[in-house]
Amino acid sequence: MTQRGLSFILVAALTACRPPGVIGTPLDSGDTGPITDTDTEDPRDTAGPDTIPDAPEPADAIFSGEELPVFTIAITRENADTLQAEYAGGDHEWVEATFTYEDQEYGPVGLRLKGENSFESFREKPSLKVDFNRYDPDLRFLQLNGITLNNMDNDYSMMHERVAYRVYREAGVPAYRANHALVYVHETVDDEVVSERFYGLYALLENANKDMLSRWFESDEGSLFEIWDVDFYDGYVPCPNLYGTAGCFQLETGDDLRTNIQGVADAMELSGASAIEAAEDHLHLDDFLAYWAVGGLVAQFDAYPYTSPGDDCHVYDDPTSGALWFIPHGMDEAFYYPDSDFSSVNGIIAARCKSSALCYQSWKDRVWQAHDEAVEWGWLDYFDEVLAQIEPWVEQDTNKPYGNDYVSYYQSSMRVFIADRERYVESVVGPR
Repeated sequence: MTQRGLSFILVAALTACRPPGVIGTPLDSGDTGPITDTDTEDPRDTAGPDTIPDAPEPADAIFSGEELPVFTIAITRENADTLQAEYAGGDHEWVEATFTYEDQEYGPVGLRLKGENSFESFREKPSLKVDFNRYDPDLRFLQLNGITLNNMDNDYSMMHERVAYRVYREAGVPAYRANHALVYVHETVDDEVVSERFYGLYALLENANKDMLSRWFESDEGSLFEIWDVDFYDGYVPCPNLYGTAGCFQLETGDDLRTNIQGVADAMELSGASAIEAAEDHLHLDDFLAYWAVGGLVAQFDAYPYTSPGDDCHVYDDPTSGALWFIPHGMDEAFYYPDSDFSSVNGIIAARCKSSALCYQSWKDRVWQAHDEAVEWGWLDYFDEVLAQIEPWVEQDTNKPYGNDYVSYYQSSMRVFIADRERYVESVVGPR
């Protein structure tokens, strides 16, 4: 029986956090070329604010989902040794490499490791950042400044990021484009290839930089911050602060302007509806409610406003609207806990919203809206399409730190999660 077929027969008792048993037999596929699905939807992303261009652009070639792009990274043995010496929690150094896609070589490009809990050494299956203009300011790849390749260490389904980010985008929340990619690494000595390895199946993401901002906003000249173990309290606003730089709104791009972050923090000193009303001078409330609603829908509990303090999120200080927008990040642990109460929060903005009857009802309505939109565009069918597309490559990825039985189990669990989500949404927020 195939992995795809098995995903339809899991019983309701299946839970995402239980150690898996073997479900089905491994697939037998000798195919080593890109997989093309000619029945996928129009690749143009038309969800979200009206500023998103409808016209196709070069990067659609890798983000449309019609096929799995194949990337080859060539790196000198010396630079590979440099990356291999790094460790979890240490600094990540940029090194030179070359990057090839469809016989077109780009280089030199910047290459570095990334990840905390998902960190792996370079010669295992590391998560990677590729910076195309680090050494040549004019170099672009399909008009992109960079891409992220995540190893999916914490995503046993190997599907969370691609599916979850689409749910956000379709709900109008500014979010990354995402796909899967196949990654090969060649190590060289004196321009001669001495090692060729298939590193595996990766989650391919757009970067949190002007590449993404320019798609969602009229201006990409605002300030983008990563929420890293913080909340909207006075003590967290500066960076560094009393917690050093470990708990900070960390500047990613733009000027270090924190007026709106401080404004939200000041508003949160009030209570209930008064806090929300004051925050609206600095925060795009509808975006926050949509961001929070989709986070609950896909069980993105490793992020603000669920974690304490907040994490796995960006805020963009948009110069056009003069307000903060929330941008999701770190979807690898979504879809894991189908029966967790997603109305239970730690973040102060959501907590203040819950104490305002009008705001809380607006959030509940937004949860239903996000769910019904997902059903309308077919998130369950999309899950099946992605599963079928990556299925032959899951087994061939022998670098992943878990077995094929884990992947099969968690993919099946994820499908049950999506198919049963309406029932659970109603149990949390009530009927439409």
